[in-house]
Amino acid sequence: MTPVGHYTIQVASFSSYDKALSYRKKLRGYSHIRIMRAHFGGQPIFRVQVGQFSDPQRARSVAREVKAELGSAFIVEAD
Repeated sequence: MTPVGHYTIQVASFSSYDKALSYRKKLRGYSHIRIMRAHFGGQPIFRVQVGQFSDPQRARSVAREVKAELGSAFIVEAD
C-alpha cells in the first residue's frame, strides 16, 4: 500500500530561500505548501511544492490544474 502523501506537485525552484518564501506567499489557495531544500551541482536550491496525494491519478489531475494557473507544475515523490 502506498503511504498517504506519497506524491506532491513541484511548482517552482529557486537558488534563494527568500525568493522561494516570497513565491510561497502567492500560493495561499493551495494546501500542504512546503519549501524543500536540496542540492544541485553543489549549490542549495529551494523547491516549492503543493499538495499531498496518495493516488497518482489525482496528483496528475491537480497538476494539470496547477499548471494551467501557474504555468509550471510537475509531480514528484514526496520525501
